[in-house]
Amino acid sequence: MKYQVDDTRKDNMREKRDSRARSGSAFIPPTITLAFWQLRLTWRLLLIEGVGVMAAVTLVCAIPFYSQATMAIGFRGALNNFLTRSTLLMQGSTPQVSSLVIDQSTQQIQQAVQHDIGTYSAGTLQFSLHTSLFPLLTHSDDTRSSITQKNLELQLQGYDSSAGMKQITLVRGRFPQPDSTALEILLTPQSASQLHVQVGSTLVATTQFVNGLAMVVATYHIPVQVVGLVDAPAVNLFIQPVKVTSGVYSGFTTNEQLLTTFGNICNLAQAKYNGAMLVDPFNLLWAYHVDTAHIVADQTDGFLAGLTALTTDVANQANHAPQVQDVQVQGQVNALAQYVNQSQVVQLPITVLTLQVLALLIFFVAVMAELLVEYQANAIALLHSRGASEEQVFGALVTQSILIGCCALLIGPVLAVEMVRFVMLHTFSSSEQSVVNLSLAQVWQIAFSLRWFAFPTAGAAVLSMIIAIRRATYTDMLTLRREQGRIVQKPLWQRLYLDVFAACIVFIGYIISTYATRTGLLNQQASILIGAPLAQIAPVFLVIAVLLAFLRIFPLILRAGAWLALKGRGAASMLALAQLARSPGQIMRLTLLLTLATAFIIFSQVLSASQEERVSDVASFQAGADFRGTINTPVQLQQGKRETLIDYASRLVAAQETPYRHLAGVKAVSASYTSQLSTPTDGSNVALYAVDASTFAQTAIWTAQNGEQPLSSLLAMLVARRQDAYFHNLQPAIVDAAAWNKLDLSPGEIFGLNTSAGMVAFEAVAQVQNIPTLFDDSSNAATSDPSALSGAILVDYQSFVVNYAQQFAFADQLNTATSHLSPLDTIWLKTTDNPAQLAHIRATLSTGKLQLNPLYDRRTIIAQLQQQSTQRDIVGIIALGATVPLLLAVAGNLIASWLNARNRRAMFALLRALGSVQRQLATMLALELGFIYVTALCLGCALGLVLAFVTVPLLVFTNIVSIGTNGDTDLFLAQNIPAVRIIIPSSLAMVLGVLAVLCLCVLLWMIYLVSRPSISQTLRLNED
Repeated sequence: MKYQVDDTRKDNMREKRDSRARSGSAFIPPTITLAFWQLRLTWRLLLIEGVGVMAAVTLVCAIPFYSQATMAIGFRGALNNFLTRSTLLMQGSTPQVSSLVIDQSTQQIQQAVQHDIGTYSAGTLQFSLHTSLFPLLTHSDDTRSSITQKNLELQLQGYDSSAGMKQITLVRGRFPQPDSTALEILLTPQSASQLHVQVGSTLVATTQFVNGLAMVVATYHIPVQVVGLVDAPAVNLFIQPVKVTSGVYSGFTTNEQLLTTFGNICNLAQAKYNGAMLVDPFNLLWAYHVDTAHIVADQTDGFLAGLTALTTDVANQANHAPQVQDVQVQGQVNALAQYVNQSQVVQLPITVLTLQVLALLIFFVAVMAELLVEYQANAIALLHSRGASEEQVFGALVTQSILIGCCALLIGPVLAVEMVRFVMLHTFSSSEQSVVNLSLAQVWQIAFSLRWFAFPTAGAAVLSMIIAIRRATYTDMLTLRREQGRIVQKPLWQRLYLDVFAACIVFIGYIISTYATRTGLLNQQASILIGAPLAQIAPVFLVIAVLLAFLRIFPLILRAGAWLALKGRGAASMLALAQLARSPGQIMRLTLLLTLATAFIIFSQVLSASQEERVSDVASFQAGADFRGTINTPVQLQQGKRETLIDYASRLVAAQETPYRHLAGVKAVSASYTSQLSTPTDGSNVALYAVDASTFAQTAIWTAQNGEQPLSSLLAMLVARRQDAYFHNLQPAIVDAAAWNKLDLSPGEIFGLNTSAGMVAFEAVAQVQNIPTLFDDSSNAATSDPSALSGAILVDYQSFVVNYAQQFAFADQLNTATSHLSPLDTIWLKTTDNPAQLAHIRATLSTGKLQLNPLYDRRTIIAQLQQQSTQRDIVGIIALGATVPLLLAVAGNLIASWLNARNRRAMFALLRALGSVQRQLATMLALELGFIYVTALCLGCALGLVLAFVTVPLLVFTNIVSIGTNGDTDLFLAQNIPAVRIIIPSSLAMVLGVLAVLCLCVLLWMIYLVSRPSISQTLRLNED
């Protein structure tokens, strides 16, 4: 009876427990408890997996933040070039001074500024009135009856009465009174000394008015009293007391006095002469301080849009002719728009690199999750055998994954901010580090703003872990033993033939990209912004297709290797390959992880080296030589009595080059003439470079990207044909690819181009790809702009000018033809690398008789390009994203190898008990791991090089330095001219060597682990 009661009580308790389990009330606590129990056993692997998730979140958040920081620095630099001392200037003119209308315009400008860019302001609108230059009369205190003409001129500059007194240091006297009836001014002591006046002296300024026919109708003499002497007020933006030229001086007074005095005079002139206006209108200046220090990269579009709207609003609202007219924002807004375009273009390589880093890190997390499941496989199967439900086991593992994801989500963005700050504080200049000098509150604010990068990354990592552990929750002890003895079912991607699907996408993408490129459907700008992102699809799917195809045939390769090893005599090779062929799943994951890491490090190294080389190529192409510039004062020679055109042209070239050749540090000099010709069919413009063929090859920079033939051999062809040009009026020309295709030429074909005087005949003697400096002088040839260039030709100067003069002057004598000789306008220099001599050359070419303006300095351009935000952005991202995935991949292989060796200790001990020596076991393990490492390294190198050669030309980006006048399309044209070179750096061998050494160290450690335990301890039966 007692036993029956106990059985009944047990049945009731079991029913209650089952009921609570079905209702879910007891599901969560056991799951969490089980998760924390397992945490004590697997915390090492969970820690490594957490590091992977943390690295993924940190890098994915660090890359956009680093990009924003570099873009903010670059935008501030462009903005500072646009602004004047962080101040936005607006300028207008007034031929009829009216304080009422000027105040109205000031209020409208204030409203427009507040509406369009008010969020970026850091102060109030400031106004200043600058008069024109007044003829000046002196009026001394002692001889008031006499007025002496001094042929001097005075400009009065107004300042705000409240702000100006704080910025001006008074030396003697007092400040002008805003309500004074007389016009009172301030002078500097230097100006007062040169004018021979002192405090209390009076000057008389003369102003005149004209009517609508520009006839002077009134002249007024305005007494101006000097009430004080001040130091040069350099702080004030409007006041510029610089002596412009001899006899021109500046005086300072309040805006109120200027408006009152000249407003009254203008009213008098208007009353007497209707429509009378000042001979020279006064200048109206408005200044608005912009808080550039707080403009971040994601605000560039908003600020540019507001600035563009302000330009339109100011022109539409503030003009009230004739009192206020020609009001406009100073500076070229297009320069800022070009920078924004530049930042948009560079987003492509940044996005591609970010996605590659994310994909590799997510794959590492998935592999680590599978390793974690395999490590707990026995425990999971045992729990299933002891009655644990699938939901409890799955929930415990998912709980661990969610905890890892939450930790990475909370800590990763903060680490990203600190990582970027650390990198920038050690690589950027002190003036640029204000971007990352953040307080603790700002760090958390920025970290919170990165949540849209952190959430998807952490979510993807957790999802990959959940997928990896899903299958293990349905594995019991019997299934586990069966899977350890045979190959499991084919994975889903093999059953769905995803490798074939990826190959089809590669084929379709290649066809579309080739068709769009060769048919010219996209111009240069659209090709960069649209075509390049589309072209990235094929390489990515190419890598996926190759990897999936390799994974499909990898088990077959292992079986074939095991079959061949079985035919041999060595037992170690047979056992190693048989073990690999028996369970290839984990081997494939390890191989794939190391393959992707190797491919990415090769790709990033090639991209970084190509990006740095691109800087040198663009600088060399833009400058064309070490130094190049336009001659300000061409040489003019006296006519020789019996000198022929040929001799005169040669003497003219020598005379122009000789002064530059005598400069210390100059190795070679060449002079040239540039112009534009037009095609006879559609009038397209073609650039003409008439160079000194005898010296141009020694100065110009000519690479294989410009043409396969050396420049010296090309110019030798022009020199050899000089006689044909002299006597047959046929000019030999070297034609670039754009003009060659435009004119549809063939070698030796004669073609004509129009000049201002008529058509000149040319002979196409050679074709080259590009002629240096072309994109600097033109816009995109694919545009509809009639001034855009459709290519260029290179000719000999002596041949061209003599031929041109003879053809259009109808004579071969100097006195009738020299007026038709084209002047030399460009100098090309090759110089030494000595810093002192380079400094002297730069100083000489910047001022004086040998000045070149504009001046292109190749070395300076390289330095400027290297400091541009886009260059540092890509290089910094590569530095942040390339090393961590490789280290994690090595760590993953190390852990996987350790788990593999740990699970097979019994097998190795059994082999030792059967008579195998440690050398045979070492050989066996070396063959297994060596096969994995060699396969991964070889496949990774192949995929990395393929990915680099296919995608690097689309990812390398370099802007050009604005020296002359550059159109907006120059930015896009410079991306492919000259062609991007793929550079394989020498450091790549060192990186691969380090990777090989790490793999070797892992191998030696595994050999040590399998040979260390004793046989008796390893073979002892456990509790199962």
